[in-house]
Order: sequence, then structure tokens, then C-alpha cells
Amino acid sequence: MRPDSSVKTNYVRGRRYVDCEQMKIERAQISQVFYRRLTEQEYADIVEFRKFPDAISPDATIEHLRLYVDIATVEDLNLVFLEKETLHVQQQNVYRVAFESRVTKPDEVDWRIDSMHLIDKNAIERSPATPLAADDDKKNE
Repeated sequence: MRPDSSVKTNYVRGRRYVDCEQMKIERAQISQVFYRRLTEQEYADIVEFRKFPDAISPDATIEHLRLYVDIATVEDLNLVFLEKETLHVQQQNVYRVAFESRVTKPDEVDWRIDSMHLIDKNAIERSPATPLAADDDKKNE
């Protein structure tokens, strides 16, 4: 789905904007898992981004789990310049996404995305006629 022109206008930076033609998730894998026991106040502090606990409290009653997942994507991007020709690139990215949840009881599980960071990227120029879908069509022939 392509954004309409009003959406594109909002993303114009430096006389250009990025149009994502398509994106493919190549893999997702868990890279780290952290388990901790927290008090109600410590859990509220984490959820509201106030602070992380620095020690284990003897009054902890909540079990908390944090998963770090590395997600590798291939993105066909069009760098649209307002006064120059559009540049077509294929970018391979790896994002680290942190999911966290209270896991004390099954009915309390409330997974949410805590953060997402780009940890690796590699871009190559591509022809406008060869997005991901064209590559997939060639493989199926």
C-alpha cells in the first residue's frame, strides 16, 4: 500500500522522502531472553519508562519476561528527490525488537513492544523494474 501525497508531504526531509515500495521479512530469531521478579511499583516503573530496578527485591511478586528478537528484512525503497531523479535501492536491515510482558499468570500476559532499533543495514542500488516481487517471479519460473 502506498501513502497518499498528503502523507508523503509530511515526510519530506532535506527536499526528499523515502517511499517503501515493498518489504519482506526474511527471518526472525530470538537473540536474548531476560527473566526477573519485580514488585508492583518496579513493574509500573518499567511499563511507564521511568526506570529499571537495580536489585532484586525480597518483596517481588511479579514475574517479568523480556525477549529480544532480531528481525531481518529486505526493503525496496525509492528515494524521491524533489529536484532530482528518483534513486531506487534495495536495503537489507536487521532490527532488534524488545518485547516485554508480565508473565506471573497466563491471564496477565500483556506482550508489548518496548523498543525497536536498527542494528545493521546494507543498501545497494537497483533498477526500478526489479523490486522483490520481480525476483520472486523469476524464482517461480
